[in-house]
Amino acid sequence: MIDKIVDIGLSKKFDIEFLIANSLLPICEEKLFVAVGCSKKVAKEELQAVFGKPIKYEIYDDTQIQKSLANIKHKQDIYDTATKFLNHSKQNTDKYIENIITKILAIAVSKNSSDIHIQSQQHNCSIRYRVDGELVDLLRLNSKIITAISSVVKLKAGLNISNTRTPQDGSFAIVAQGLELDLRCSFVPNIYGESIVMRIHRQDNMDYNIDRLGFENIENIKDILNQKSGLVIVTGATGSGKTTSLYAMLNYLNRSNKKIVTIEDPVEYKIDNIVQIQVNDEVGLGFENILRNILRQDPDIIMVGEIRDEVSLRLAITASLTGHLVLTTMHTNDAIDTIVRAVDLKAMPYMISSSLRLIISQKLSKKVCQECQTSGCPSCDFAGFKDRVMISESLFVDEKLKRYIEKNYQKTKLTKKLKGRYKTITQKTKELIARGIVVV
Repeated sequence: MIDKIVDIGLSKKFDIEFLIANSLLPICEEKLFVAVGCSKKVAKEELQAVFGKPIKYEIYDDTQIQKSLANIKHKQDIYDTATKFLNHSKQNTDKYIENIITKILAIAVSKNSSDIHIQSQQHNCSIRYRVDGELVDLLRLNSKIITAISSVVKLKAGLNISNTRTPQDGSFAIVAQGLELDLRCSFVPNIYGESIVMRIHRQDNMDYNIDRLGFENIENIKDILNQKSGLVIVTGATGSGKTTSLYAMLNYLNRSNKKIVTIEDPVEYKIDNIVQIQVNDEVGLGFENILRNILRQDPDIIMVGEIRDEVSLRLAITASLTGHLVLTTMHTNDAIDTIVRAVDLKAMPYMISSSLRLIISQKLSKKVCQECQTSGCPSCDFAGFKDRVMISESLFVDEKLKRYIEKNYQKTKLTKKLKGRYKTITQKTKELIARGIVVV
């Protein structure tokens, strides 16, 4: 990553194909010279003829140069708009910032990005977007830009624009690339200003078909979901697709003869025919209070966004033992860890064994780019990978496993007892790496 403001306007003096072919990136123009990033010194005479000044070469890795040249026309548009904002009078400048936000969103949507990160640095502000779990550097702008972006986004999200010293969260809807987007915004102060993260939610881009998520034993999973009671836990790290899996299960179960109630923080996607409740501790809608009260709503199925503590686990288990199917998530490394974690949260082993029906542990692994096979190319933004595939393990709780849980076997003994009964995520990942499908 080139950790400085690049004057993207300088690239307009050249044919883009020439810059890409020679791995050249004009960086900035000073009084006595022009700084140019390159992986090797080439085309010196042609560059000096264009600028009429000596060239100061700054050596970077070829991939860094190519990443900076990717989407160059979009970057030029953003840089030009930012320059107009900085040079304009104080009046009516919000239109420039709105334009910048729209252009950034357009790039993020085109790349199927999940988040946009705008961060104050010591000498500039960086703009990045997350694709397939990895942050990609877009460009760096003058530090004043993030202050203006912060004010405009906070205004749209109904937040206090003068508060830059404490964290704030909000959301708003916007149209970009002809698509309606829900943006969840987080503002956190840092030592140079603020860090802004906008999470992009696209209703049109979510596939809630449980048959297409890549689960093995899908018919057995459906059999569990069709039971009238019990606890189903989806586990994995942050960003492993747990919420998508839960929504796919809800979509599969969403029928007119079933009442489904969810407790979420926040409600990620709105689904017809389902009662979705947003946790809000400030107005008395805490998790415990909601879960106690929704049992009086006579639900058939309850979805709890996440098991976070002893109270939430106890209530989820109790609900599953009183005639409700409960779907939820936990943050653990694998299926067996989930059982150990439940015991650590003071749940009685016999209560766990009586309620638990299924644990699905999952992760998202990066797929090898089919265009370049890990070398890096424009198709994958020189990352070597493009898109992700879900890898999961499904642990069904049968009578044998119930006995193991009731005996409170620790992880080592549980692992030994369950060896060979199901294929683990680690085993599946190694197989996919060997076949050249995913990268670590």
